[in-house]
Amino acid sequence: MTVLYIAGSGIKPGKTSVASTLISYLSQNKEKVNGIKPFTFSNKTSDPDITYYSKINSNTNFSYEPIVISKNSEITDEMITQTAKKVETSSQKADFTIIEGIDDINQNLSNIKSSKQLINILDAKIILIINGTEGIDSKLVEKAIDIYGIHLKIILVNRTPKYLFTKLKSNVSKDNKINELQNLYDFSIEIVPEDRKMIAPSVNEIGAFLKAEFPINDHLPELEAKLETPVEYLMVGGWSLDSGNYIFSKRNNKAVIIKGDRPDLQMAALESSTSCLILTNGQKPIQYVIEHAIKKQIPILSVNESTQNVMRCINAFPWEETSITKAKSSRFENLLNLHFQGSTLVEILDN
Repeated sequence: MTVLYIAGSGIKPGKTSVASTLISYLSQNKEKVNGIKPFTFSNKTSDPDITYYSKINSNTNFSYEPIVISKNSEITDEMITQTAKKVETSSQKADFTIIEGIDDINQNLSNIKSSKQLINILDAKIILIINGTEGIDSKLVEKAIDIYGIHLKIILVNRTPKYLFTKLKSNVSKDNKINELQNLYDFSIEIVPEDRKMIAPSVNEIGAFLKAEFPINDHLPELEAKLETPVEYLMVGGWSLDSGNYIFSKRNNKAVIIKGDRPDLQMAALESSTSCLILTNGQKPIQYVIEHAIKKQIPILSVNESTQNVMRCINAFPWEETSITKAKSSRFENLLNLHFQGSTLVEILDN
């Protein structure tokens, strides 16, 4: 039985992305694995990460009550004992248990002590996720080692802006203190760039945010599955003199916002790589468009607002709050394998 503890530093470093990718990866390799998020700042029943883990865990019957804490709460010995028992229960029927931990680096001394206690009890391997916008230096690495010691296996600098990516890699490789600590404690530092798909909302999230109706999706399982499709781009139909087919073919995985009375543009959008149509002004699609959308398996959303108001509303969408999906998990696995330096997930997990 192996316990992996996913720790974090910075604002939304991507702990859930890493944890869910590891669950998916290990499951594909016929390992039994459960993901646990023992502490939540949300209501017990509303944390989307916990809901997602329950869907992809090897033991779908494994359930637990997360401990709700506030940002300033202290993690007590009783909480640590409860968490250790949850992990023990999971590990009885799983080869791996993956814990999504708190942002230890930024916590108060009491919570850091509690995290160290839990990690020692479980003999967990640590993967520390750092938000790439905040960078990494020897002081941060020293602090991580002070907390995790020999349990630290990977420092993953995630969501690194493209303009910082090359510079950050160069700085890490040239930092003698960091290199010395890596040799002494045997951990790797991996740097992964930011990626549009990882912050892309799903069709479902866009629909919920716009309070849209789904006029053709009821009782169509193949379309319900498509509601998890990522929306990487937004396009507006009707603001160009060029052919709709030509315009819409410029972007893939997009939501196309079109007036409800423009079936010509709707049909053109359906002929390209489209995640969904968003029809405005409260008008429902005509039957011919519906049949074509079903054939192409592209969901249609209908909203009462005008096209302009929909665009204004989407400008306020919380892009940093999107949930993890299977598509994102798969994409993140590709990013890890592409950017890990001379290692694969298997080699690191077997270390």
